[in-house]
Amino acid sequence: MTRGINIALVGAGKFRGTDQGEGNFKNTDHSAHNFNKTDQGEGVSPNANNRLREIETLAYETGRAVAAEGWNLICGGLEGVMEAAARGANDNGGTTIGILPGHRHDEANPHINIAIPTGLGHARNAVIAVSADAMIAVGGEHGTLSEIALGLKLGKPVVDLVIPGKPKREIERLLHVNTPGEAINKIRHAIGGS
Repeated sequence: MTRGINIALVGAGKFRGTDQGEGNFKNTDHSAHNFNKTDQGEGVSPNANNRLREIETLAYETGRAVAAEGWNLICGGLEGVMEAAARGANDNGGTTIGILPGHRHDEANPHINIAIPTGLGHARNAVIAVSADAMIAVGGEHGTLSEIALGLKLGKPVVDLVIPGKPKREIERLLHVNTPGEAINKIRHAIGGS
């Protein structure tokens, strides 16, 4: 029996932006049953909305590229970058797997083919890292940093898709790229593909 290659795409859920781009989750109730209820809210600057759209576009294009390789896309299964990547993979005929923080399948965004509720909250990041053959980070903040760290600790190739206008994350062994195509090439090389 052969198994597919699983690529995790990690990054921020839907968040409240600031003039610097990404900000804190608006929803402060982080109980497992309420993870999927964040939104942008009022007072979000136009710069933050533009940054969010840029990041979600990169995630969408990366999801499409993952599917084009015939790889499975794993993500946190909720909104924002996760939903954009899953939509891109679905639009290109790919399979998407959502590792959900809560207890319910219906928390998943509509582009997730296989929803796996964990009841683990943010600790699901470990499940995502363990399940992946390689990881691609697109934006994000502290939760994404935990996924990057776990992936690197487990010896997985982790690629950071650098967001224009944001500094590179300076983390040892983290591979930096500027486009989804470069991310795919680095992953292909790292996992032994052509």
